[in-house]
Amino acid sequence: MTPETSRLVDYKLIPVAEGAYLFGEGQVWADPSVDHAVKLIGQLMDDPAETRAMGQRARRHMHTHFSTRAIGLRYTARLEELAALA
Repeated sequence: MTPETSRLVDYKLIPVAEGAYLFGEGQVWADPSVDHAVKLIGQLMDDPAETRAMGQRARRHMHTHFSTRAIGLRYTARLEELAALA
C-alpha cells in the first residue's frame, strides 16, 4: 500500500483481548478511526476521476509486484542466493 494506490485510515493501537485470538496475548490491534475513514471515503466520492486513477495505479502496482511472474522471479533470486551459500 502506498499513498498513490490507497488511502490509509488513521488508527489507535489497542491490546488484543485475552482469548480473542490464538497466540494473541501481548499483541495489539489497529483500531481504525471511523471518522477518518468516512472523511476519506467522502474525498474519494467527490473525485471519481482521481479514484479511478488510483485504482489503475493500484492495479499496475499489484501486477508489477505480486503477479505470478513477479513472485516467481523473487523466489528464483532468493533460491539462487541460498544456493550460493551452500
